Amino acid sequence: MSIFSTLNTGVTGMNAAQVQISTTGHNLTNANNSYYTRQRVVQQAREGLHVPAGDIGLGTKVKTIVRIHDEYVFAKLQQNTSNYEQTKYLKTKLEEAAQRFPDLKQNTGLLYDLKNYQVAWNKFASNPADGSMKINLIQQAQTLTTNISKTTTDLKTMQKTVNTDIELSIEEINRLGKDIANLNAKISAIESVADSHANDLRDQRDELELRIMKLVNAKVFKENITQDVSFDTPIKDGGLNYHLNIEGFSIVDGETFHPLKLTSVSSGSDFTRVYYELQDGTTADLTTKLNGGQLGAQLDLRGRFFDNEKGEFADGILQGYIDNMNSFAKGIIVNTNNIYAKAAQDKVISQPIHNLKPDDTLMTHDNRLKQGSFDLIVYDNEGKEVARKTITIDSSTSMISNGRTSSLIEKINSNTDDNNDNNGLNDFDDFFQAQYSYDEKTQTGAFSLASKQDGYKVAISDNGTNIAGIFGLGKFFEGNDAQSINVDTNLRQDPSTLKASSSGTDGNNDVANELNQMQYNEIEFYNGNSVSTNTIEGFFRQLTTDIAAKAQNNNSLNDTNKVLLENVQSEFASISGVDTNEELANLMKFQASFGASAKIITTVDKMLETLLGLKQ
Repeated sequence: MSIFSTLNTGVTGMNAAQVQISTTGHNLTNANNSYYTRQRVVQQAREGLHVPAGDIGLGTKVKTIVRIHDEYVFAKLQQNTSNYEQTKYLKTKLEEAAQRFPDLKQNTGLLYDLKNYQVAWNKFASNPADGSMKINLIQQAQTLTTNISKTTTDLKTMQKTVNTDIELSIEEINRLGKDIANLNAKISAIESVADSHANDLRDQRDELELRIMKLVNAKVFKENITQDVSFDTPIKDGGLNYHLNIEGFSIVDGETFHPLKLTSVSSGSDFTRVYYELQDGTTADLTTKLNGGQLGAQLDLRGRFFDNEKGEFADGILQGYIDNMNSFAKGIIVNTNNIYAKAAQDKVISQPIHNLKPDDTLMTHDNRLKQGSFDLIVYDNEGKEVARKTITIDSSTSMISNGRTSSLIEKINSNTDDNNDNNGLNDFDDFFQAQYSYDEKTQTGAFSLASKQDGYKVAISDNGTNIAGIFGLGKFFEGNDAQSINVDTNLRQDPSTLKASSSGTDGNNDVANELNQMQYNEIEFYNGNSVSTNTIEGFFRQLTTDIAAKAQNNNSLNDTNKVLLENVQSEFASISGVDTNEELANLMKFQASFGASAKIITTVDKMLETLLGLKQ
């Protein structure tokens, strides 16, 4: 061994200390980088000279620079991030939806409008001949229907906004996935050299993974997980094999990226579905499967299963709110019109009846129609009843018979002795004629009762079939859902035509009294195939309670998820985060090491100087 070998020993110490100081400085400068993982220099002795007296050391060398990273804790961080972002997004949107129902405040909200409308019916029933009471009732009814429609429109607008957020989330997931694939290529190139670690690139990839987890619950598989106990905390990190999949479908496979794709849920629809294209060209729908993160929340809000026949979603939180509003509006429309149809009118023309072909059975067309009967009553100008005909409806009744069904039109127009007086000229068919017309092009029909003689009016007294309310045979309200509900056009144009009595004459207020009483009665509210019974106010309170409860439950879950995420973030930071005090202490230690190694070199330098002096 020569003196120059000892000189090199000092140089190796200085080089190692320099790398340690550089790495510590790198840690300190990234102390405020949330996605940075602190690094440590792994140092080991160089192989010494083997002599009879024993091994003579030749200094040190830097084996590698590693990240203090626990892959399992990081996986917990990913999952908790996904959970928190899901409830966080829901919190924002559910609270926004709840603001559409400010009924806890006084003098505002639909509940306030409903009470004003009910008070207006009470005043009108008490003063049926007072023109100002008619105007007031129509105005209050318009305020109620306008706000029902506006609230529902706002919910549908929210649904479309969430759909836009879904599209943006998919675009962001694809961008992040492509960036991860590109990083994988760089990491592979660097780490193909033995003991090389692309630490900063792995940090960048971790950041992208966490950003994807904010959007959707994805799974990351890194093969060849290793453990290193060189430091206090075991270090687990992946090899070069990398797979990121969403619901079992590979999005990133090493350096290869497979995008998620979007298409319309139905021809002409503004809503989109998410799918994955397989290698054989077939597609797999992911709309119903994606969960976690903001995207999972967005799909839960908007809806996942689209009903092509109805043109709306069969699920979804916002769709549930819209469905409840429709049930609320339909309950008001049908039950109000059922009663108002008892007020005699010159003629009857239904509102447009969509998709009811002449030979379709009525009860199949609308499940709110029930077996039973209704009375057709004819009044003269003096309000005297002159004819009455009872019509039955059953499961085989259609508008016009096809041989297998019974015809409603034929039943109404049949020449029967309704008065049982053996006089064939004073029955219902002698005063009015029923007709049903259907346009195949627009798939819209219309039912009508037209007068055969001047000076007579017709009223419809329903006995539980709901036919008058569903088809709008006596309209106080028009429309068939929460968005289209409105006061009948004729009443809006001329409130004086508002009727309070069944006979159509002033002084009798039986219809107005029954409509006033309706606010206290329990009525049926249909939502698809389900039906509930409640008062109008009770159903609305139930609706708003459900909205408030969903928001409150999510807020509680969000608070829990936030705490869990903060705990995992603290655990991860304690392992991988930069402690500036620790790094500054290390900096002083490595500075001392550098100085000591320099001292070795100066000592050897003096030894060489002594040797050269002896030669002289």
